[in-house]
Amino acid sequence: MIESRFKNGGTGTTFTIITMSASSSADDILAQIPSESLQQLLVSVAHKIKPPPLTTIASLDSYLATVANPDTGPLISVHGPSSSGKTHLLYYLAATCVMPTSHSARALGGWSKAAFIFDLDGHFQLTRFRQVLIDRIQRALPALDVTKIVERCLTNTHIFQPLSSDHLAATLMHLPRYHEKHCPDIDLGMVCIHSINAFTWIDRFTAEQLGSSSTTKTPMQNVLYSLERLRSRYDMCVVLTDWGLPQQQQVPSVFNNVPCPSNTFASTLAQAPDEFNPTQSTFTIPVPHQVILTALPTMTYTIPRQVRWIAQASDHPQTSTLAGHITEDGVIIE
Repeated sequence: MIESRFKNGGTGTTFTIITMSASSSADDILAQIPSESLQQLLVSVAHKIKPPPLTTIASLDSYLATVANPDTGPLISVHGPSSSGKTHLLYYLAATCVMPTSHSARALGGWSKAAFIFDLDGHFQLTRFRQVLIDRIQRALPALDVTKIVERCLTNTHIFQPLSSDHLAATLMHLPRYHEKHCPDIDLGMVCIHSINAFTWIDRFTAEQLGSSSTTKTPMQNVLYSLERLRSRYDMCVVLTDWGLPQQQQVPSVFNNVPCPSNTFASTLAQAPDEFNPTQSTFTIPVPHQVILTALPTMTYTIPRQVRWIAQASDHPQTSTLAGHITEDGVIIE
């Protein structure tokens, strides 16, 4: 095969001519042609025609516009220790997904879409989520009774409580069928997995008991593969929360002495598909397109309290800072 590049002096257009040798087979020729599934093409086109809605968090939206994958919805990983505000940030993002875009000619900033929430450690409190919804909608519509609006939002919220990583992976794989059966008239806007590493030690123990080799696919790799299949089918946002472990590498100098989590999902996400199904896998998540929100230390764990996060895309030098307030009534994030 001989590849030649030419540039049109008049238009400045560069084009390529590939000359195949006589010995080139049909497989060699086809291998040079980029390909993608029809579903991936439709999602990519839909994403370009109608970009994903904003999270209503100004600093995060500006950052996502700079670093997020232009062809799919964002993948957001929220890291931090206990009581660092991870769950409340998830409440806020999920509320944005299920809230209406407007009501009585007043913009609410919602997406009017369905949110599927996977609560792995039992810490997602529906009563608290309802209170966050009430607080946000009342701030936009102070003179109205928002009860019916909130109930419609909760109807669009679907909560699952898997008992293992394998159970989680299987549920994610069958989520399109569930969506088509139970809520076909509303778009799938967000998948949230609360405490995605809740089954880490169980998975490790099981692997040790079974004597699994390094080449054997793990339950978490199945989960990540299932997530990427969903992202290839729906133009949606994925939010993961997990407890972060300290590491030696620090975040930017403005936050010296603030540790970042040692284990992110970037490398695992990139490798999971091939290890899950090496003969059929075509899905990958580019490392720079995962946005990691790292919770900063807080001086108090009582309510009300202020919380902060650093947003940084994997292998991307630029960062952004989010600040929020957790109150008795809800959560406010700037």
